[in-house]
Amino acid sequence: MHAATPRVRRDLQGLRALAVLAVVATHLTGWPRGGFVGVDVFFVLSGFLVTGILLRDLESTGTVHLRRFFARRIRRLLPAALLVLAVIVGAGFLVFPGVRAEALLGDALAAGGLVSNWRFALEGRDYFSHIDVSALQHFWSLSVEEQFSLGWPLIVLLSVALVPALARRGRAGRTAVGSAAVLVVVASGTVAWIQTASDPSMAYFSTFTRAGELGVGAVLACLAPALGRLPTAVRILSMWVGLGVVAASFVVVDPGEPFPAPWAALPVAGAALVIAGGIGADPRHRHLFVVTNPLAVAVGDVSYSLYLWHLPVIVFAGALLPPGPAAMPITVLILVVLTVATYLGVEQPVHRSPWLSRNDGALSASEASAPAPETSVAAPIARTPPTQTAPQHESTPLPRSSALASRPAGWVPGQRYYPGSRPLAPARSDPAPGVSEASRPVVPSVRPAGSPSPALRASAPAPPAQPAAPSSSRGPAWADWRARYGPRMGVAAASLVIGAGATVLAVFVAYGAPTLPSAPAPVAVAAPDDGADPLGTLQADLAAATTASAWPELHPSLDDAMRESSAANRAHDCFTPDPLPEIGRCTWGSADAPRHLYLVGDSSAMAYAPTFAKLAEDSGGQWRVTTVGMYGCRFTDVLVESRDPAVTATCAQRKSDVAALIAAAPAEAGTVTPAHDPHPYDLDDLRESLLDERGGEVDDSIPQLATADPDLCAIALSLPDGSVRRSTDAEVAFSIQSAVKPFLFALALFDTDGEALDRVGIEPTGESFDAIKLESGTGRPPNPMVNAGALLTASLVDGGGPRERGARIARGLAAFAGRELDVDEDVAHNEHLLGDRNHALAHLMRAEGTLAVSADDAVAVYARACATLVDAETLSVMGATLALGGVNPRTGDRVVPERVARDVVSVMATCGVYDGSGRWMRAVGVPAKSSVSGALVLSAPGRLGGAVVSPPLDDQGTSVRGRIASERLSDDLHLHSFAV
Repeated sequence: MHAATPRVRRDLQGLRALAVLAVVATHLTGWPRGGFVGVDVFFVLSGFLVTGILLRDLESTGTVHLRRFFARRIRRLLPAALLVLAVIVGAGFLVFPGVRAEALLGDALAAGGLVSNWRFALEGRDYFSHIDVSALQHFWSLSVEEQFSLGWPLIVLLSVALVPALARRGRAGRTAVGSAAVLVVVASGTVAWIQTASDPSMAYFSTFTRAGELGVGAVLACLAPALGRLPTAVRILSMWVGLGVVAASFVVVDPGEPFPAPWAALPVAGAALVIAGGIGADPRHRHLFVVTNPLAVAVGDVSYSLYLWHLPVIVFAGALLPPGPAAMPITVLILVVLTVATYLGVEQPVHRSPWLSRNDGALSASEASAPAPETSVAAPIARTPPTQTAPQHESTPLPRSSALASRPAGWVPGQRYYPGSRPLAPARSDPAPGVSEASRPVVPSVRPAGSPSPALRASAPAPPAQPAAPSSSRGPAWADWRARYGPRMGVAAASLVIGAGATVLAVFVAYGAPTLPSAPAPVAVAAPDDGADPLGTLQADLAAATTASAWPELHPSLDDAMRESSAANRAHDCFTPDPLPEIGRCTWGSADAPRHLYLVGDSSAMAYAPTFAKLAEDSGGQWRVTTVGMYGCRFTDVLVESRDPAVTATCAQRKSDVAALIAAAPAEAGTVTPAHDPHPYDLDDLRESLLDERGGEVDDSIPQLATADPDLCAIALSLPDGSVRRSTDAEVAFSIQSAVKPFLFALALFDTDGEALDRVGIEPTGESFDAIKLESGTGRPPNPMVNAGALLTASLVDGGGPRERGARIARGLAAFAGRELDVDEDVAHNEHLLGDRNHALAHLMRAEGTLAVSADDAVAVYARACATLVDAETLSVMGATLALGGVNPRTGDRVVPERVARDVVSVMATCGVYDGSGRWMRAVGVPAKSSVSGALVLSAPGRLGGAVVSPPLDDQGTSVRGRIASERLSDDLHLHSFAV
């Protein structure tokens, strides 16, 4: 006797495993970058399965049983989801600050109401942001699926409303539903295309832009009879190609690309090919072993629980576990434990329970025992006419006599038996063993009527049985359920306990067990001894403090001591936000002292003031000290906002008054209390994390760029105090290329007194940087960050000819950099010689009357500017000069007026990364300019300048590593211009 062929399509379970593992890996490790598209694979699968259930109802009864359909959805999805929501909200209030915990509660309520996606969309939530990620953000996709599941059955009913009842059971009903699905796909795709460009955040989360992906699955379900007749070779090829497309989408799709339109089409198409190729074949699909092996199928079985838990576990682990190599393995361990426990203890037991089933949905044999979740799907099965019952002797082999002897009384052939289980009532007719009735789309047989194959007849649904009385059906159903799933729930509880112990042990091994304070030994307090060793006394006090289990009773308390020390500070009135105090009251020591010292700054200076005053008074008439400033007011070039609005409002004036005071009465010495470094950041750690990123291609427009080292990666940050943070290789020189454009624009604005704004536009184009196109009607370049605009601005700087303009540009770039800069003559020559598109643009502007110099002169000057040699450190100083209002932080020289710097940085924000500027500002939020040499210059207004260089570029000409590094810097240093 042959073993029965399993009815669960293993390829679909494996596809779910591949999708969920990609999503989890992306959120956990950041690789693959496009793993988030696994959600799009889920959408296609859901559309296929949901529509299959609805078509089954249509073909068997001519209508859709809404109550039974929604009851199954509730049993399948709701319990596990509510469990996760409750646990995460409770944990959130224990772990997170109040504001974030309350936001998490709002996310949970939205998830419970199936509107998470709309909450995030209306908030403008950036799905790819790493700042304060909601532990429930992934529920947006579940909301989309369930909104589809609520609306799609009604659309199905409307689509067949005009079809005669009998015709609905055949091709006419399937055609009507398929037509409705095609309309959904077209309409949703159109909305996605329009909205992705206008409102990316709304487009990402919107049901209207995502419904088409579920609609693709619905179309496949409607086409199942035709797809089942495809040749075997075509089906196998379709499945392998589809699997390859899905896997490729994880690597090819980038978070910075437009999404969902058009890039979502890639994973959707791949999933559709896999689903279509598997219809009508052996559901085991052994040829697709990559995803049909037992491990992949097992992961697919638990994929729903895994998806529910993965993001909460990652977010909470990030908040609670110290960074280190052990953090990720411990996170994975916790995730596995919670996934298995939820699947065995909640998801499957409730899904297969008689809850909400009533008479027509009382627990069947398949629902009580089938191991496949609802999201598994059986192979297409034949449809037996309602008045005909498939003979059991043709479909179920008779058991051996020895097997009969081991079965309990009341067992009949064809009934699944488990040791210790009770026989099911023989009066009830059940679906084929191992097939979840809720998950089996019915596909008409491809054989002629009246001659179904034995294999297909084996799974033909029996005619509906007469409903049994509630008292005789629900009681045994619950008893069967308890017998079947009680042990599993016990296993779930045991796995949770064992997993918790393993997690605690792993934390102890990785980070050490917490030290529990022991009861301190009584410490005798000796009377003060003037002859005692002060060091020994201090050591004894410290030793006693390390064993203390409670705060000592302090008199006065720390708070009182802080208040009293501030109020008692004799320099207190010299640092208040009131008008500048009288300097005589803030000066100590002899008025005739030959040496004078100023102590200025914020509250740190005020804390030092008594000590400095005492030194002056004890100097024997040699020193006098003046202490003045304002608490909360940092004496830096850049205004640092204070929590006290009064301080912020008067800080600039106080700094100006103090500067005038010092200028009027110079001193021999001065001390300014330094502010804390706002950016204590290890750039080498960031650089090391980028080296494994191998995406992108090196530009080959000229030989010097084509031979650039693809492994070069350097980062630098220039701060307002003139200091520079740098990584390894920050001193490696490269040609500045297009990163020179903001500085050419600044010089043109300065030299023309703003007239350059009339000669060049400032609007983004949505096209490539070298597009041969000018503004319609004006003949102007669209903005100064594209090649046409840079050619024009380079021609507007002061100078009678190309040599003079080139010299002026060289001096200006040196002023931005704070040092002299060299030019790579070979690069300049090749840029001039091989820049055909630049020559074409220059001639076009000459023809329009926009360019006043010759085309060749314009290209020559611009090419030489692009060949200027800089390094990451120098480029960061140049970016900081723009960010700080035109003042070079290293030299203190004003290079351009503040208004010019403001105009340049504004255009960098809207146009600096060409047709990717909108996505850049959404993800990074820092004005920047990219370059084909792999350089990125950043100007965070009032904060810092930055530079990242790495030659491999994406399709938009932006450094791949540079984009990643900029996103991380923005997140870690809170540089995003629109973050609150």
